Amino acid sequence: MNRSWSVRAVTPPQFEVVLAEVLGKYKGVRVRLLKRDGKWYVDTRVLWKDEGGNWHYAKKGITLHRDLWETVGTALQKAAEVANHVDGANAQPVQTVPVTEGEATVSS
Repeated sequence: MNRSWSVRAVTPPQFEVVLAEVLGKYKGVRVRLLKRDGKWYVDTRVLWKDEGGNWHYAKKGITLHRDLWETVGTALQKAAEVANHVDGANAQPVQTVPVTEGEATVSS
């Protein structure tokens, strides 16, 4: 599999607030609301802790534009419902949400 990555300068956010943070002994997750270049995003990042006790952002995470919040939020709620009410061996899809062209890009 041949992957190509591009690196671009990231504009500092015009607005940033931490919505949730779950920190373990060495790893964690932070969810932030950001406004960058006039557009709103929800950014979920994995964190790691160095030997000095300082937290840093890892490369792992996802940033969602405002247009996708409702769709992804609904999917996460459905995942919680299935996990709480259905035996894993008998799990069936609850809902399939179509993704229209331009909403998401998957690269390999």
